[in-house]
Amino acid sequence: MRLYIAILLLGLMCKVGFTQTTEAIKATADSLATTGKEHFHKGDFAKSKENYFKCFALQKKVLNEKSDKYEKTLFLIAELFHEVGNVTVAEKVLQNDLELISRHWGKHSSQYARSIELQGRVCMEKDEYEAAENFLKTAQNIYEKENPKSLTIATNLVYQGQLYSNQGYYTAAEALFRKARFIFHKQTDVPTEHRAMLLLGMGELYTKLHNYKKAVDIFNELIYLSQKAYGKEHPYIAKSDFYLGSIFLETGYGKNAKPHVFAAHESFSNYYGQRHPKTLLAKSLLAKYYTFTQQNDKADSLYKLILEQLEFNSEEKHIVNSKIEAGLASHYYRLGKYDEAIDLHKRSLYVIKEFLENSHPFYIQTINDLSFLYWASGKNHLAENYFERSTTNYINQFNRYFAFLSEQEKSHFYHDIRLFFDKYNSYIISHLKDNPDLTKNMYNNQLATKALLFHTSQGIRKQVMQTNDPKLQEKHKNWIRMKDHLSKLYKLVEEDGSEENEQLLDSLEEKANSIEKEISLRIELNKTKGENVLQEYKWDDIQKSLAADEASVEIIRVQEFEPNYGGKFNQEIYYVALIITKNTKKRPAIIVLKNGKDLEGKLLRYYRNFIQYNMDDKLSYLHFWEPIKASKHLQNINKIYISCDGVFNQININTLIHPETYKTVFEEQDIHLVSNTKDIVRLKTITEKTNGKTILMGYPDYYHSQKKGFTAPKNKEYITNHVQHRTRGHHDLQDIMRGGKIMELPGTKIEIEEVSKIFSSQNEPHDIYMGTEANEAKLKTIENPAVLHIATHGYFLSDMEEVEDSLLSDTMVFESFKENPLTRSGIMLMGAGHAYSDETLEQELNAVKKAENYEDGILTAYEALNINLSGTDLVILSACETGLGEVKNGEGVYGLQRALQTAGAKSVIMSLWKVSDQATKELMVNFYNEWVKNHDKRKAFRSAQAKLKIDFPEAIYWGAFVMIGE
Repeated sequence: MRLYIAILLLGLMCKVGFTQTTEAIKATADSLATTGKEHFHKGDFAKSKENYFKCFALQKKVLNEKSDKYEKTLFLIAELFHEVGNVTVAEKVLQNDLELISRHWGKHSSQYARSIELQGRVCMEKDEYEAAENFLKTAQNIYEKENPKSLTIATNLVYQGQLYSNQGYYTAAEALFRKARFIFHKQTDVPTEHRAMLLLGMGELYTKLHNYKKAVDIFNELIYLSQKAYGKEHPYIAKSDFYLGSIFLETGYGKNAKPHVFAAHESFSNYYGQRHPKTLLAKSLLAKYYTFTQQNDKADSLYKLILEQLEFNSEEKHIVNSKIEAGLASHYYRLGKYDEAIDLHKRSLYVIKEFLENSHPFYIQTINDLSFLYWASGKNHLAENYFERSTTNYINQFNRYFAFLSEQEKSHFYHDIRLFFDKYNSYIISHLKDNPDLTKNMYNNQLATKALLFHTSQGIRKQVMQTNDPKLQEKHKNWIRMKDHLSKLYKLVEEDGSEENEQLLDSLEEKANSIEKEISLRIELNKTKGENVLQEYKWDDIQKSLAADEASVEIIRVQEFEPNYGGKFNQEIYYVALIITKNTKKRPAIIVLKNGKDLEGKLLRYYRNFIQYNMDDKLSYLHFWEPIKASKHLQNINKIYISCDGVFNQININTLIHPETYKTVFEEQDIHLVSNTKDIVRLKTITEKTNGKTILMGYPDYYHSQKKGFTAPKNKEYITNHVQHRTRGHHDLQDIMRGGKIMELPGTKIEIEEVSKIFSSQNEPHDIYMGTEANEAKLKTIENPAVLHIATHGYFLSDMEEVEDSLLSDTMVFESFKENPLTRSGIMLMGAGHAYSDETLEQELNAVKKAENYEDGILTAYEALNINLSGTDLVILSACETGLGEVKNGEGVYGLQRALQTAGAKSVIMSLWKVSDQATKELMVNFYNEWVKNHDKRKAFRSAQAKLKIDFPEAIYWGAFVMIGE
């Protein structure tokens, strides 16, 4: 090894004169080392190398190998070769350095820790992850004995975070990055190099987690930091450009991607040379840009060049090479060269298996890609095999990562999983004749993934409430307070998007996400080994839970996917009804409605007109229900559990009228709505009785202020005269934003008082809050009521501008007041009439800055998430349009119903359209009268609807409300 170093430096040594005195030579060497480091940190590696080599040549002449400076220069040379990507030379120089350190300083010295750490980084570059981890942890142990909170420890944690990120251990990676950042924050003077390294690691991690907004912010910060410290050219800038280009291409923003893609390609070529895997990766990104911009000739030429270079490097097995091959395979897929693409993926898969686990996202993506390639090439048997492998991989990946992510990150992460299952569903529909058993897979996948975000959020809340960990519960309360402040800030930023408000929002979001992850981590640590986020159910588990006269129906929206030439969704929409009864022995039965576009378009409009104008509806039953009802498996079935999707969330199936018998579905069968039919298993096993009192809240004073108190109507005649033609809905909150008035609802007062009499007659404990007591603060402090009844105005903001249809916009939703559907629906309480006054907005902002509360009288669904409804048997939203929200394919409706169920409510009664004040009051009074008699809320609700249907036969009255849940 010494001979290797000597030969390497021989030429340079001969060019250096030694006529100076020993001390002068030492001084010159010191100066060269300092200059070399300056060039290294600026990214000028050629000049750095020149200075280091000259320095080492001089030191070799006048210093012995026991000298600290001699050893340090040897280390710097190794670090330089590692940085420019020449890991072979770096490793050889390091071996020499480590031998030197072992002889003179020992294996517990700081010098040994520094060099063994670099050895770990070299192994990381070579994808030798186990060795890398051992080396990095060895260095960490030595550092900790010296100073457990030093910058060297923090830097070591960053390296370990990068290692775990490369291996796909994202939770561990983020934990280490956060720990390193905490140490940096405690230091007064952190070198730019250290901060840049941390930013790069975190940016890479959030890119992998598809949290693109956060990743873009971090890389822009890294570019700013690097330019300020080093100038316009630096490896950190190049790496940031590479990731920004990748993100913008992935999300469909070609114009944004262009400058970053070209800059990264040029910089990587200069830093690493044309044949280095990282440069080839940058070329692959450039080729992807050419493909995206339909410059196919340029893309073909560049991919051919890349392929030639890969052949040159064919003896080296490297994950980067496999990623390049995967990019080339995607290019071939788009060109229709399926066999070539399959060969490349299979070749890269061979390398991936050697270095990574089967749970790594790169492995999962490769299996995923092969499933679609085999589909496109007509090899259905292989396609189905890979689809099944992909399904298993995604479920495992979900269990591995999901519990540790924040709500936003879960949404980002879920996006790709949902896309895969949407495509797989399209495959199943088109291949049912060849393999009818595919319906089992379709149903099982739906059980695993439908309303997934909802069920995981609900699960976290439930686990916190059940724990005996007081620290966890306190942390959860702090998080709830932060979320409440966030809800105010979303509104304030929408009204006043000042830089100060934006910064306050970003800071609070960051803190809330951080605490949320800590909560999730602590919950996971309290779990028993092997307990997963997803409890697996199969279709036959549902079947076992059904009675002889019951059926389970999963409705699934499917957009047709064409696998050829890279694959794309077309405009065809199908709705699938998967049916299970005691008689579906082999597999779930399937009904395919091929007129999905009509169902979501003209037929939905027709249905709404029928409801609003009491029209004769001869079409809705035939198109929405008849094809499903006609299934032989639903004959002699009384109760049907239905989990809706897409447009079926926007209609009340009960109101559909048979065009010949003139009977409604309500009269034909008992429809029981659930968010996912796996809930049936739990419904059949519920034994516990809900404790707690009933809360009745309504008839708020919308214009209460400190100057003017609430004035209630003085007599019953006044109320009766004002109830008849009023509705409980402000369809558009913008009415209030523009200064419109909120109409008083006297019927809500009668309703609350009548329901109270019913409870009093049964000696049922209950509290009443009306007028000024019907306020947000009171509602938010309610703890585990048995029943929560709210009678007031509801609203849903539906006429928002369309979000641009791209992955970036889809995965970056929920970033503002307008875009988050949970802030676009809600109810109005005391003071809501002043919610958008200048005074209220100012008071809210001041309160948020002081971490205090100031309520505006509008409770959004986002805020409702934070109400403690654990164990609450029923929430009744006796208001207009409380069942409305933004429909998300596979997730249901984002609105009040979802928020309240997430908060813990077992069942929710809500409305799908504007409701009559009078009819609503009668429905609710009838419902409670029935419920206290039979103690079955489902039967009571049906009975109340049946009674209301006699006095108000039009569906707009009796069919406005639906019950979902238990």
